[in-house]
Amino acid sequence: MIVGTLVLVVFFGLFAVYFTGGWPDSEAATGEGFQEPGPFRDPSLNERLNRWSCAVRMVEERPVVGFGPGTYEESYGLFQHHLEMTAYSSLRGDRGDAHSEFFSCLAEQGVLGLMMVAVLFGATVFSGLRAAAGAEDAAQRWIALGWTAAVASLVAGNLFNAFFEVDRVAPLLWLACAAVVVMERNYGTTRPENR
Repeated sequence: MIVGTLVLVVFFGLFAVYFTGGWPDSEAATGEGFQEPGPFRDPSLNERLNRWSCAVRMVEERPVVGFGPGTYEESYGLFQHHLEMTAYSSLRGDRGDAHSEFFSCLAEQGVLGLMMVAVLFGATVFSGLRAAAGAEDAAQRWIALGWTAAVASLVAGNLFNAFFEVDRVAPLLWLACAAVVVMERNYGTTRPENR
C-alpha cells in the first residue's frame, strides 16, 4: 500500500510538471505564480497545483497520521511557497480545500488514512466485479457493472476534485457503494460453486 501511495504522489507530481512546463525557478518567476510557458496559463490550474504541492509538504511533515480531519484548509497556507502562489492563494485558510479528495485525505489523515480509503473503494469495486461475475442473466450483470462503473468514475473524478463532502454528489457515491455491496451479496453467491 505504501508503494501505491508513492505511485499516486509521483503520478500527480509528473502531472504537475508535464502540464505546467516545469516548476518555476527563482530566475523565471516574479512572485505571481508559475511563469514558465506551458499549455495551461490558467491561474485556477496553477492554484490547484499549489494546493497539491502543499498537501505533499504536509505529508512530509506528518506522514503517518496527518494533521487531522478537516484541517487542510486552515493549515495549507503555512506550506505554500511564494513562487507557487496565485491570486487564489490564501494564508488565512479561508479559500477551500486541496481540490483532490486523495490529497486532502493524505494531508489530513496521512498514509494510513489514504490506505484505508483506497481499501474501502478497492473492496467496493471488487465486490461489484464479483456481483457481475455471479449474476444469473445479462440484465443483472449490466446493472452490477453500471453501479460499479458509477463508483469507479466518482472515485476517479475525485482524484482531481473534492466532491465527497458536497451534498449533491456524496449521496450518489454512497448510494452506488451500497448498491454494489447489496448486489454482491445477492448475485455474488448465486452460482452453484459459490453456495
